[in-house]
Amino acid sequence: MSEAGIVIVGAGQASAVAARTLRRRKYAGPITIVGDETERPYQRPPLTKEFLVKGDDDGLYLLPEQWTEDNAVEVRTGVRAVEVCADGSGVKLDDGTTLPADKVLLATGGSPR
Repeated sequence: MSEAGIVIVGAGQASAVAARTLRRRKYAGPITIVGDETERPYQRPPLTKEFLVKGDDDGLYLLPEQWTEDNAVEVRTGVRAVEVCADGSGVKLDDGTTLPADKVLLATGGSPR
């Protein structure tokens, strides 16, 4: 198995479920989640229905920091993927770095119009 691993583009619910599923199914390679939002993957409905009323973020985040540490999942927020390299070398980010990747999962979701 290569050390490049899997890069998941998008830091929403789909990426969180994908990372958890990969670890649950014993995928041992590196996993990196990239998202342009400044927050870690979180649940959208509880944000609007519970967090704004109670102000408590308990259970809001889908991949708490402790879980990502324990499961060796890197979450890079505040950075946008700008190119999936056609030569298979990885994913280029808007900060000028390139993340090596054996596989890329596009989980960018949608935007309300």
